[in-house]
Amino acid sequence: MIRILMTEEQSQEFQSLIELIPVGKGEAVSMNTLSKLLGFPSSDVRLMILNARKKGVLICSGDEGYYFPKDEDELKEYRNRRRKYIRTASIALRPFDLLLKSLEEGDP
Repeated sequence: MIRILMTEEQSQEFQSLIELIPVGKGEAVSMNTLSKLLGFPSSDVRLMILNARKKGVLICSGDEGYYFPKDEDELKEYRNRRRKYIRTASIALRPFDLLLKSLEEGDP
């Protein structure tokens, strides 16, 4: 089992969110459920999750919902899935970058 390491500050700042997120992909909680339990719109909850992740809280997500990784396999699976997404998104942006570069250089 992965030990979720958090500073006391992280734990306090995101306590209400952390208390609702289970350990293990099979126990994942949906955004709809988190939103209802926290009493915030899903857009606010997504922002809370983003801010927690930015501060190092290891919140995983997938089709199942949100969860803390229960073991190294879940941790690697999530990391690999996110890396693949980033690579795909980067490839999709290349034509936009090329067009903007062309426009900045004055090419039609």
